[in-house]
Amino acid sequence: MRAAPLVLILAALPQTALAQEAGAPSSDAGQAQAIAADASVTGPSEAPAGATVEVDWTGPDADGDYIAVSRPDHAGYVNYTHTRAGTPVALVLPPTPGDYEIRYVRSADSEVLARAPLAVRPVEADVEIDSPVDAGDSPMIAWIGPDYEGDYIAISEVGSDGYVNTTPTREGSPLRVRMPAEPGDYELRYVMAQDATVVARKSVEVLAVTAQLWAEPRVAAGSPVKVDWDGPDYRGDYVVIGRPGDGGFVSRTPTRAGAPLTVTAPLEEGDYELRYVIDQDSTVLAAQPLRVDEVSASLEAAETAPAGAPVVVSWEGPAYERDFVSVARPEDPGYAGFRYVRDGSPLILDMPPNPGPWEIRYVAAGVGEQVLARRPIELTAIEASVTAGAEEVAAGAPFAVSWTGPDYRRDYIAIAEAGAPDAESVSFAHTSQDSPLVMRAPETVGDYELRYQLGRDDTVLARTPFTVVAPE
Repeated sequence: MRAAPLVLILAALPQTALAQEAGAPSSDAGQAQAIAADASVTGPSEAPAGATVEVDWTGPDADGDYIAVSRPDHAGYVNYTHTRAGTPVALVLPPTPGDYEIRYVRSADSEVLARAPLAVRPVEADVEIDSPVDAGDSPMIAWIGPDYEGDYIAISEVGSDGYVNTTPTREGSPLRVRMPAEPGDYELRYVMAQDATVVARKSVEVLAVTAQLWAEPRVAAGSPVKVDWDGPDYRGDYVVIGRPGDGGFVSRTPTRAGAPLTVTAPLEEGDYELRYVIDQDSTVLAAQPLRVDEVSASLEAAETAPAGAPVVVSWEGPAYERDFVSVARPEDPGYAGFRYVRDGSPLILDMPPNPGPWEIRYVAAGVGEQVLARRPIELTAIEASVTAGAEEVAAGAPFAVSWTGPDYRRDYIAIAEAGAPDAESVSFAHTSQDSPLVMRAPETVGDYELRYQLGRDDTVLARTPFTVVAPE
């Protein structure tokens, strides 16, 4: 039941008297002119801690004036709302029960122009959980409480003002709160958002959980490792491979993949650990040593080839799913072209169009990439030519084009506007049509050029200008 409102009206007093009431110094020096004003505040006589109540007021509503809730013997305030918000104002009550006052405060000199008593009573709150619970689990928790904006249910260490995990009460009751990853004695709390005020608490015992792993103790670098496991399988749990003493990991697979699962071994040989990890604080529940052995590969290919040519490459290697054979400059960590080894051995690898020293590589690609084999190859320059039957061709007319060149797969003869980028053309014909071939001139008169271009990357090997003129 809402209590009957109390109203207290204070007539304006001389400033000295008001200042003494508020606890301000009473020296005559620097006293401001007293401002004649009447004010009143009307609100509930009692309300639960942390509640938002409506307060009706009258007063001068000067710039910065406010309605405050304060301890009767305190010159300051716990919470306030400016009068510019209108009447009634919404005022948030303190989170701590006790006797308070609602006040109209003049901002110019912090004088209290009106006050009314207010009793703030405790809120009803409780939390319920079946204890003990497993570390890292997220059990259902029932609660009652005011459910103010920002309130939450927390699991905290005993004696700590903070928390390990929380869930907002806006998620309803019951809700889930994740338990700490470390076993021990904790407290479940209903926490009011205002000043993180704890209004209910319950002791909780958190029990240790365990996990087990089964896998071969020795595996090849980059290989898929079959791991059987047993553990809590919380959301976000995973099986990892990491260096001993290092809290990170090289590769991992979530336990939601099931048991057994596969995790990829690192490409770098050495001593590692297989671990079952809870994602909360990266807590390790189980670990066992894992030795990763080096793997090798080999390549066979010609020592020289024309630039841009297809080259036959034979290879041997682990043939993991994403392994590939590439061609690159010796100093370049990337590549200019590649083929996956799943295409088989031998395979055809197109060379870059630029002559000079290059390198064919076998690259293992699992957890990162590692070059397992290299073979140098020297690419020689290639030549091409392209000519039209005449320097001038009538718009839209067919004309003969002769060419010489490597005639690689997808190579073509292009007609392009003079100065256009190499990748742009008006029309083209593949060199597989042989030489000479017949092309049709553009319909628009102007300056053009014929180009011999590699199909793999549009590199222009030769170009000849010609002009399209109006038909006679």
